[in-house]
Amino acid sequence: MDSFTEGMLNRLDKDVKKKFGVSLCDIMDNPSSYIAEKGFVVKLSRINDYVEKETDNMLQQAKASSKTFHENASKADELTRKIGSYVSSHARQNNIPLIKPVEVELPRFGKSTFYISELDDSTAKFLERLVESSSFVADMTKSYDNLKLGSWLFSGDKTSVVSVHAPRNSLLLLRASREEIMQRLKEATDSVKGL
Repeated sequence: MDSFTEGMLNRLDKDVKKKFGVSLCDIMDNPSSYIAEKGFVVKLSRINDYVEKETDNMLQQAKASSKTFHENASKADELTRKIGSYVSSHARQNNIPLIKPVEVELPRFGKSTFYISELDDSTAKFLERLVESSSFVADMTKSYDNLKLGSWLFSGDKTSVVSVHAPRNSLLLLRASREEIMQRLKEATDSVKGL
């Protein structure tokens, strides 16, 4: 869980404690400990509804920042397309596999991450050297609506990640955090109903 999601969960946890007298975090971590509480399944259903309503409200409030994000993300999308084309072209020329994994887990240490905001001659040379020294390249580009936010993993003696510098967007972070929290709450609800 990332720090943004953790902060959102902590905020919701405080609200749920005040309103329902139980810890949302505890429910998610150990739902079976509440099964003996009379009427808990009904309470859990109300908590689900409350968390969904609150996170919907957070999303509505964040939509105002969405326009600015889209303007800045369009620039990142354009750069992603340029770099993606450049990297794939050089990978083909050097007979380096270019893969598109669904997800990549990277160790905290042992990799370098570079965020770039333009494709100039120096950046192109840097990318060329990364490709040439790699055993494979992984395209980890993410899509947001119709925009692409580029990220590539270069694996060789050293692991490096190059990402297009993208604007931070609270709406995008909220959507991802809401999805994770609602999934964890669903799993807790399903486990309680199964007992």
